[in-house]
Amino acid sequence: MLNLIRIELFKLKRRSKFIGILITLILSSLIILPVLYSDEKLSSWNAVIILSFAVISLITNVFTCILSGELFMEEYKTKTINIMFTYPISRTKIYFSKLFVMGLYCGIISILGAIIFFSVANIANYIHPAITDAFTKDMLIKVLVLALLYSIFNSFVSIIYSFFSTVKVSIPLMVVCCILILNSTSNNDVMSFSPYALIPLAITIISTILLIPIIRHLNIKDVI
Repeated sequence: MLNLIRIELFKLKRRSKFIGILITLILSSLIILPVLYSDEKLSSWNAVIILSFAVISLITNVFTCILSGELFMEEYKTKTINIMFTYPISRTKIYFSKLFVMGLYCGIISILGAIIFFSVANIANYIHPAITDAFTKDMLIKVLVLALLYSIFNSFVSIIYSFFSTVKVSIPLMVVCCILILNSTSNNDVMSFSPYALIPLAITIISTILLIPIIRHLNIKDVI
């Protein structure tokens, strides 16, 4: 399993995915600047946290949607997956190795995004104060917890994208699904007790259920 994960990571390393993620996060973090100093500016760190993770989650979802197409749909379309199937390796293990890599990148984006976004917000607020409250220890704990929760949630979302990449093999459906997920989870404080906070939980449950048809399909699909 570890060797399979290394192979998938090597594939992504050759495609320079990390550099693209880093540049995207840095450019996206600059959205905080006009928001901080607009007429309806963000006056609290809690508002900054919600906005930051909404943007980070958007970037993560779009990236995992694209990545799912490359790791699953493209390999089946070009039949490069046949190389893996020539070895006595379970197709289920191959699938979960790809899924693990997608989850790993979800975690990287969430953590790296949090560092970049709050660094930009802190520097901007230090140069020209706009946020009225202080960044407390409780705020830091909330950022860390949210980074973990969004990493886990987006990892489960990648299962849905893999469903449309393997079973349905439809890019339009995958894009529509991505848009629906973004619309249902944007600006949603998952740590609150509002009904909207249950939406990510429902999506996570649906993702888990989709593992059944995905694994069944992969084990019977003939790509030769």
